[in-house]
Amino acid sequence: ADPLENPLMGWTSTADPLENLGRSTLQFYNKEEAIAFAKKHGWAYSVDEPNQRRTARQKRFAAYGDNYSTRRKGLPDLTHLPSMRQGK
Repeated sequence: ADPLENPLMGWTSTADPLENLGRSTLQFYNKEEAIAFAKKHGWAYSVDEPNQRRTARQKRFAAYGDNYSTRRKGLPDLTHLPSMRQGK
């Protein structure tokens, strides 16, 4: 269906009520229900498996100053600074 433009508001619409169905998300309790629903309606489908959750949390630091702490990555390498070069 060709899109129609509303002359007053400039909104784009269509006469097809199922046009925006592809933008919505269907949810099912399990993968088998979803596949059966798609096959029943003759739809092409793809199944996206959920990502595995991480059980271990990343190491977190308590305060802003910890970002610059020697506890984080050890002592910083400052040899690129002119004042820290050997043979002054």
